[in-house]
Amino acid sequence: EYIGNSYASHYRQSDGNHSFWSAPSGSANGAITFTNRLEIKNDGRGLSQFTAKAWIQFDGTGTVAITDSHNVSSITDNGTGNYQVHFTNNLANAGYSVTSGDNNYGIGWNDNYAVGSFKTKRVNSSFTLTDTAETTCQIFGD
Repeated sequence: EYIGNSYASHYRQSDGNHSFWSAPSGSANGAITFTNRLEIKNDGRGLSQFTAKAWIQFDGTGTVAITDSHNVSSITDNGTGNYQVHFTNNLANAGYSVTSGDNNYGIGWNDNYAVGSFKTKRVNSSFTLTDTAETTCQIFGD
């Protein structure tokens, strides 16, 4: 319960995970309802509404290769300009947002959202699927 009229916060460390909680202002002796605002997981991931759940940069030409990533386990080449990105840790639901671009024309779209993966497709100026040497994707959601 609140000691005085103020905001409340709480920090907890368990199994190498760090959790930061906060609560809106309340009245003295009132019950506190904390909300988890940020978790730093023991594998290095930061989980909150303001941190990316995953990101990737990859080379989609020749043998597809991940240049660097966070919370991405692999990428599948589904054909020219069509890639599927797989998460190391599933997202809470498929209602997440993906922003993507490439070093070619920056034209493409994302679809087939699932908790464990999504597809990104890249096209050239003629809107024909094309492989790109540098594609980036950032994923935000729960």
